Amino acid sequence: MKGSCLFVLPQKETTFERILDWEEANSMVFDLEDGCPSSLKEKGRNNIFTNRDKIKCLRSNLILRVNSLDDEVELIKDLELLGTGLFEGVMLTKVRRAKDVLYIEQLISNANENKSDVDLHVLIETTHAYNAIKELARSSKRIKSLCLGMHDLRAELNATNNEFTNNALRLNALAVARENGISVLDTPFLEIKEFSHLFKRCEHIKMMGMDGAMCIHPDHIGIINRSFSITKNRADEIESLLSQYSGGCELINGEFVGPPTVKKLMQEQNLNKQTPVKITNSLTPKVIKYGLDIASVYPEQVINCPYEITVDESWITSWSSLISMGNYIETSKEYARELGLKDRILPFSAMVNLTLCMAVEPFSETCLLHLGLEDVRYESPAYPGDTFKCFVLVESLRNTSDGKRSVIKSQHVLLNQKNERIISFERKTLFPRIKGIEKRLKRKSKGSKLESVLWNKLDNDIISYFNGNPDLSSRVQNNRIEENDLILHDAMRHIGESENLLYTTLYRNTHPIHFNYMRYDKKQIIVCGGFVMAVVLGNAMKDFKQVIAQKIINCSHINKVTVGDNLSSVSFIYRRVLNGNIETLKMVSLGLVNIDSARKLKDCPWPQNIFSKDTPSPKLLEAFLKKNFPELFHKICIHVHWEVSRFSD
Repeated sequence: MKGSCLFVLPQKETTFERILDWEEANSMVFDLEDGCPSSLKEKGRNNIFTNRDKIKCLRSNLILRVNSLDDEVELIKDLELLGTGLFEGVMLTKVRRAKDVLYIEQLISNANENKSDVDLHVLIETTHAYNAIKELARSSKRIKSLCLGMHDLRAELNATNNEFTNNALRLNALAVARENGISVLDTPFLEIKEFSHLFKRCEHIKMMGMDGAMCIHPDHIGIINRSFSITKNRADEIESLLSQYSGGCELINGEFVGPPTVKKLMQEQNLNKQTPVKITNSLTPKVIKYGLDIASVYPEQVINCPYEITVDESWITSWSSLISMGNYIETSKEYARELGLKDRILPFSAMVNLTLCMAVEPFSETCLLHLGLEDVRYESPAYPGDTFKCFVLVESLRNTSDGKRSVIKSQHVLLNQKNERIISFERKTLFPRIKGIEKRLKRKSKGSKLESVLWNKLDNDIISYFNGNPDLSSRVQNNRIEENDLILHDAMRHIGESENLLYTTLYRNTHPIHFNYMRYDKKQIIVCGGFVMAVVLGNAMKDFKQVIAQKIINCSHINKVTVGDNLSSVSFIYRRVLNGNIETLKMVSLGLVNIDSARKLKDCPWPQNIFSKDTPSPKLLEAFLKKNFPELFHKICIHVHWEVSRFSD
């Protein structure tokens, strides 16, 4: 027995008036026990007999739920209905031990001499049955399934309806069922109209490994059927994978296939196949595609990002809830004005992320991987109330060394309402293989008329906007930092689901891998690389105190960060440059996933090689770590070569 199993009440006349109109359940249980009051049991049996021709029209697996041995007289009357030839199985209730099963099996044989192949389904609804579940499962070859009646079972256990208890009961029953080669079905869902909750319950128990669920309402049949079945497309995918599998462990179409996965695929293949609904007046749907069209992309193509966003004061408050902000230039209007700026500036990391995210819909939504950034500059100050737009220039196309994918180098520029360049950087992004890449010729772009402004990169940065670089060092107390310092930053930041959803929405990051929990499992939801970089550098900024300018020379994403991860940071200062009263610290910072380096690694010697100023190869870096510093093996999420400027002491 698998999929949906509907309990029906034979004592009700309406049952047989509607039964042929219900969606087809995999199994139907005619309940003569708990669902049928003692005074109506005879009526229920008579209704079954009277409506036997209608019942024969049902294509479901038909099962009779009989009374228990505690009421043997009623039990024997129930079993007489097997003579109708309607029922393929009997559901046993309140059995306590193997000899109860054997005794009822004998009663079945006595009542139905001509039908010896009646299946047995054991309802586990008492502590006696649960404690004897192994004994019951192997008591007869006729037993085909264990059915969890957890509402009665929890009542006996004096337990509330909670997932901890439910999962513990399910897992034990599941293990026993699998050991004996039989099915296991979950308890009925009693919240009749809470269909979304039922869907989640079905997804949950399916992932646990259960074969289906019982139900008490016809409206639940379809949800359970769809949850415990596969589409024709998925069935074809499985058949293709299995046909290509030749044994051992191998990659087929990018998917790992080995003995355990083959077993799971074969189990999935045995699920019911979904029957497409026939629609007489049908519409053909389409899904609008976003991201770069690699079939038509060409060098020097200009892409106009489809958003124009005015950023107000609330963005700073919102951003400070994710990134620790202590820089006066970003938090104090008075300080910023004393430096010659008209207001506090919008945070550098926020503006970098805005530039990245505004390009997702027209550019990077079709990419495979963000490889990294280079030469990230805050060219002109951005202020609350400014309006921003973004442009992307495709600089070059090339295939990877194995020829299976392509890398696009692009330049991204954020402009304000005055068409002043605010943020700029170069980016390398991995895309699926672009066919005929060597024949892609430069063409006149249909992009913006602002090309002269867009691609005229400025050499200056925020510091050049200060009036004579005033000495405000007396206003700040910076930590003393020297060349060759290795700083384990004590700050650590957790990125939760709600924060990830908030910032992907606020910053217009439209890639579904960052927020679509229906398409991706929770562990597959990836935190946007720009947010990761901002958090990692934000952790470091606490120790650098009053930074007045930042520049990212290059960065590379090493390992993915998923929702719920914790990020810590470490920085190696390789150069300290003094220019008047301005101190510039040049460094390489690493973002670490789920490790508190300031506590766990403060007594470890760190290999200097991992702080190379060049963009590292993730593969080579991981190989080095595995051999020389296993504490960080698969723990580095990002490698950033950057610099900060601040007033010297």
